[in-house]
Amino acid sequence: MTAADRSGRRRERADAAASLRAAGWSLRQIARHLHVSALRRPWEDDWRPEAQRLRAAGHPDHRNSQLMPFWMIAERLSVSEREVRRHFARLRARESRAKRAAWLRTAGHSLR
Repeated sequence: MTAADRSGRRRERADAAASLRAAGWSLRQIARHLHVSALRRPWEDDWRPEAQRLRAAGHPDHRNSQLMPFWMIAERLSVSEREVRRHFARLRARESRAKRAAWLRTAGHSLR
């Protein structure tokens, strides 16, 4: 089998998996159906960008009015709520430091 054949089959499986996932199938069901050992979630290596996207997307029942709760993000990404809370606390601290540094620069102070 050539590399082009393998690439074509991989693309076909990916398309089939995407359509089954959109139909509501679980990753385990899709893997079993496509005869592959396992399917990886896109955020499996690093869940943090997906958590930020979910938080910004808002609560499913109250879009545009409330942020998605931490417990819901943790449940969807299969990580602990504690880790999710810790991640967002770090982001807030980073933003706070950046604001403080910008204020110091505009005031003509050194950052040291």
